[in-house]
This record gives sequence, structure tokens and C-alpha cells, in this order.
Amino acid sequence: MGWYTFSVSPLVYGPLVADHLRDVATDPLALAVVTSDTQVYCRVLDNGEQFYFSPTACRVFKPFLDTYGAIPCEPPFTGSALPPGLSRLDLQ
Repeated sequence: MGWYTFSVSPLVYGPLVADHLRDVATDPLALAVVTSDTQVYCRVLDNGEQFYFSPTACRVFKPFLDTYGAIPCEPPFTGSALPPGLSRLDLQ
């Protein structure tokens, strides 16, 4: 499984989704799978937010991705540089 993405709208839903992701990541069952390469990024859009999930994060958040209709995508960055407006969620 590669990188996946989904968007939420309106903008107010982004922080709610981020909070839910943190709750899932800190669940004792998920902690066994969450590693340093479990990466989730968020980009603020005009009317919402777009979330990107690394391959490891896809395994942790699979039911969540199914709920939001996530689709395969390319990694949201090139090399080590993050594009403007893209930030990594702190899941631990």
C-alpha cells in the first residue's frame, strides 16, 4: 500500500479529523504499529483540509481511510522539503 489522501470540507472539520487521528494513534492497540515512519500530513485548502497518509500510516488508519474514501496518491513532498501550507501532524 502506498500513500493515500482524502479531503474534508468545510475548514472547520480539519481540526476535528486531526483530533480523531491522534486519538486513534494513541490507542494501546495502535501504539504497537505507530513508528517514526507513520506520517500524516495536512494541507489547508480554500474550503477545507487535505490529509496525506504514509504507507505505514495507511495500515494504522485503514478503517478511517475507508470511511473518508481515501484514494492513492504520490507523496505530498519532494525530498525533504515540504511545500507551503503542508504540515506534519504530531501523532505521538
